[in-house]
Amino acid sequence: MKLKRFLINCHYYKLKAFTLLEIVFAIIIISIIAATAVSKLSFNIDDANKIKIKSDIAMIRGAIISEKNQRLLKGNNTGFIDKLDIALNDVGGEMLFGGYDDKKLLQYPLISTSTTVKELGKWNKLSNAIYQVWLLSNKAVVFEYDKDIGSFDCDFSDELCKELTQ
Repeated sequence: MKLKRFLINCHYYKLKAFTLLEIVFAIIIISIIAATAVSKLSFNIDDANKIKIKSDIAMIRGAIISEKNQRLLKGNNTGFIDKLDIALNDVGGEMLFGGYDDKKLLQYPLISTSTTVKELGKWNKLSNAIYQVWLLSNKAVVFEYDKDIGSFDCDFSDELCKELTQ
């Protein structure tokens, strides 16, 4: 009787176990799903950086126009703001596009990176009128501020510039 019960129990447990073939197929399916998810995630991170930069550009351009309009309302028609900030050139951790003195631009300035660090999606100040934003680790788009006409533009012949300003 005990032997019969033992054999029945052994047979029962053998039926509940996974075979090596089933485990291999499960691992293959999980690997395919993981590879697809990683490629989709990578694509979304690049898109997120582009959207953030587009938003930054729109914010900066809007702040330039807003500052000019505020001065016009006060009866001061002296043109556009002379410079966009007082940050140091090519230094990380500086506050960019905040304005200067009583001429305020962005309420929450953007924090800069440097040409040695090259943080993706961050801006770097090259001079009082020239800024660059890092879209790829080896590629930045350069923007120039023209205080005479109040424009903040990049070279439209550059494909990345076109992509960011469309």
